[in-house]
Amino acid sequence: MKNYTFKRRFEEKEGWVLDEENFNEEINKLKIKYKEILNKEDCCAFFLIKQYFYKSGTSPDFQFCYDWEDFEFLLEKDKFFCAGDIIQVWIISDKNIVFDLKIPDENNLIPEKGAY
Repeated sequence: MKNYTFKRRFEEKEGWVLDEENFNEEINKLKIKYKEILNKEDCCAFFLIKQYFYKSGTSPDFQFCYDWEDFEFLLEKDKFFCAGDIIQVWIISDKNIVFDLKIPDENNLIPEKGAY
C-alpha cells in the first residue's frame, strides 16, 4: 500500500487533528472496490473526483479519470490536491459508489473544522 503525503496550502499552527479515518487506508479500500468492479462485471469503470479546496473561496473542481493509474497520478502530484482539501470520489459503473475523503498533511493531520 502506498503512503500518500500532501503539503499544506496555508501554514496554520492550530486547529489540525489526527486523521482518524486514515486517508491511505481509505484509498486502498477504494482501489480494492475498483478492482472488484472490474473483475466481477467484466466492464469498465471510471472515476469522477469532486474537489473542495481548503480555504480557497472558489467553487469545487472536477476531475475525470479513465483508470486507476490516472487517479493515482493525481494523488502523487502536489499540484492537484493539498492538505485540508476534501475530495468525493465516484466510481462510475453499473453501480455507482462514492468515497468522501479529507486529505491529510504529511503528519496525517486534517483541519478540525474546515473552511469550504
